[in-house]
Amino acid sequence: MNEQQRIGSLIHDEPAPLPSLRIAVEQLPDPARCLARVQEIILGVLAVPEDLWQEGYETQWEAYLPAWFVTSMTQYTVAQIMNLPDQWHFESWVSTIIARQWQWWSSAVGDRSLHLNVELWGEPYNIEPLFYAIHASAGGAYRLTSVVSLS
Repeated sequence: MNEQQRIGSLIHDEPAPLPSLRIAVEQLPDPARCLARVQEIILGVLAVPEDLWQEGYETQWEAYLPAWFVTSMTQYTVAQIMNLPDQWHFESWVSTIIARQWQWWSSAVGDRSLHLNVELWGEPYNIEPLFYAIHASAGGAYRLTSVVSLS
């Protein structure tokens, strides 16, 4: 089963192969909506043609990602971004996810929480774009924790 298939199929918190990262997002106003939005973003990433997975093509990624997500980054100037602790610049987000060393494994929705499991391939993991996808999808305040399992 490939990553795209697992996004919609592995929804019962199935553990990822090691090494892995388990992300817990708690105190969400609507965890099912948050998960659906994060899945929408990752499916958009996976739809980007292979020839655009290199630096210099960042703006072309806008056509594959949800407009609300792109706007969550492009609505700010660089100066504003520097003053917002969890904010990303769009081209920086794309440049980092291009170099990701992880893949989606599974998810689960609970009462006001969601869990994500990702398989890690190597360091640096470049997991921060996924954290931002969660941030942009959360719809309000939340608490995020993550645990790496190596063996």
